[in-house]
Amino acid sequence: MKKVLSLILVLLLAMTAFVGCTGKKSDGKVSITIAAWPSKETNPAKYELYQGYLEEYKKLYPDVEVKTDEWTFDLKNYLVKAAAKQLPTTFTTAPTELDTLVNSGYIKDLTAIMTEYDYLQNYDENYKNAYLRDGKAYAVVDPATVYQMGIAINVPLFKKAGLVNEDGSIKYPQSWDEVVEFGQIIKEKTGVAGFVMPSKGRHGGWEFMNIAWSYGTDFVKQNDSGKWEAIFNTEECAEALQLLKDMKWTYDILPDDTLLNINGVQEYVGTGKAGMGIIQSSMVANIPTKYGTALGDLAMCKIPAGPKGRFALSSANIYVVSGEATDEETEAVMNWFNLLGMGPEVNDEMITAWEESYRVKAEEGNIVGIKPNLIWKEGERKNSQIAAMDKYVNVDTKLFEDYSNTDGITFKADPAKCAQELYDILDSAIQEIFSNKNADVKTVLKNANNNFQLNFLDKE
Repeated sequence: MKKVLSLILVLLLAMTAFVGCTGKKSDGKVSITIAAWPSKETNPAKYELYQGYLEEYKKLYPDVEVKTDEWTFDLKNYLVKAAAKQLPTTFTTAPTELDTLVNSGYIKDLTAIMTEYDYLQNYDENYKNAYLRDGKAYAVVDPATVYQMGIAINVPLFKKAGLVNEDGSIKYPQSWDEVVEFGQIIKEKTGVAGFVMPSKGRHGGWEFMNIAWSYGTDFVKQNDSGKWEAIFNTEECAEALQLLKDMKWTYDILPDDTLLNINGVQEYVGTGKAGMGIIQSSMVANIPTKYGTALGDLAMCKIPAGPKGRFALSSANIYVVSGEATDEETEAVMNWFNLLGMGPEVNDEMITAWEESYRVKAEEGNIVGIKPNLIWKEGERKNSQIAAMDKYVNVDTKLFEDYSNTDGITFKADPAKCAQELYDILDSAIQEIFSNKNADVKTVLKNANNNFQLNFLDKE
């Protein structure tokens, strides 16, 4: 299949006579195309915000023509666009796609310009290492989307279940054993599910990683010959998967409907149909807008610990640049990133951009007050964005203090190879143990490990 696809792409490339999305106009202006532009119809607030950024950019860089494109990344369409030299100058995607993009040869090595603009020198080492490939930088991290996994909590349900401290504050589960304990109390006292866990849309596997890591599981490794190996058919991973099975069949703390995606976690916690669930802060922040939840009815705590420690997935959206982009176009794109507040230096335009973004979020009814997970080293950059957020806080920030306190957490990135495919396979494993009380966890896990190895890693 790969050989056939490669041949198709070569033929497309040879036959294409299209004009690319990047280039220099006849009047000497640099022309760039920015993808993933918000839709005026479906997201008018963000559209107006970005139009404001665009007007400011035009004032600062009058010799750059900016075209906007609502196209969002999907791999099949990307390959066709790339072969036809029709990629936008810059577009955003998930870090799980980075290896595929780098290997495709269609995106630009940004190491030199990210060093020139002081990005690489100021990125926190954990994040920097996650986005480097063979010592080269191909992606700019969108700081506004950086997240870590935690536990979302429905405050009224916790209070109704008596899960509060003497001062009235919420008790937060600090271990997976406590998640089970608290879940049982919530089910007994309120009659609703104590915990919600997705199992489809690749979201079950995505969230299960956090539990499995805490039991001592690793998922993939590259051996000395360069071959990738699936390594999660272990006692530790079996214990983590058994925990989920027990949540369903022994402790009875999950919803009756276990075929849910991440939106199901939002809905169940936000509408009071479940007491808690694994999720990231940005998805908690927009629950009030989606489901009408009162701003004060939600809280978050850090990811619980397992027998081998406390581990949380941390990631973000990334921006890449077309390999067809010239140095002038790449510089124009970097200046756009800086205007959006994605760069390391603080200036008045960046502060204004941050404040405007938080203002719009607050006006839309989203939660503003969860301390942002930032990719920068300690210093002015981090403190300035927090100060911008503080102007529009609309919740009691104590409800999110435990989540924002990252002491004791080891952050991990998505698996380095075939992460989305792995999440899909883990989804199927979770569905099997949720639907079949007699499913043997070790057999399910062995089959999942073999499936991942034979059908994906062996084909890399």
